[in-house]
Amino acid sequence: MLNKKGAMFGLDARIALAIFGALSVISGAALYSAIQESKLVAYIASLKEVEKSIEAYYLDTGKYPTLVENDHLGLETLIVDPTGVTGWNGPYISLNQTNARYLDFLHLGGTVLGVNYGKDVSWTSRISCVTMTAGQQCLLWIATQWNPKSISEAIDLRVDGTLDHANGNVRLMCDTSGHIGECTIYYRSDLPSNI
Repeated sequence: MLNKKGAMFGLDARIALAIFGALSVISGAALYSAIQESKLVAYIASLKEVEKSIEAYYLDTGKYPTLVENDHLGLETLIVDPTGVTGWNGPYISLNQTNARYLDFLHLGGTVLGVNYGKDVSWTSRISCVTMTAGQQCLLWIATQWNPKSISEAIDLRVDGTLDHANGNVRLMCDTSGHIGECTIYYRSDLPSNI
């Protein structure tokens, strides 16, 4: 009888371990999904935060940050008080600057974040909107480089409702030379262009 009870206990223990193992796999998958969802929400919120900081700068000073290289906004003025700009009441954002036109976006997995002007039809080439033709729009694009492709595509899907790299409010440029598995995210700002 002792042997039978011992065997039964061993079987019970194996069943319990199998149940605990299955539950840990399920909870691990749920945890991974929750982490991915929080990253997605943080990316989108950060892109919107940049847009709001530019708008706040504009409301305080009456103009956008100065242009750098004819197509990029000088985002350092969102952080550092520029000389000769009346009404500056920043800093407007808590990101660090990397140079005159980029902010540090490493906390979310990308590298740098910039804002550039671009036509709706040629958003990746960062073309100045000075030469516009009939029907074209000049837009502000908030761009962050070299983000994981899975997150980039999830942002596109979340914001636009479909995964389409070339259309919508989120546009992606993926798998460029030296950055396979990564994308530059272009987020179309609702702020009006001043060009």
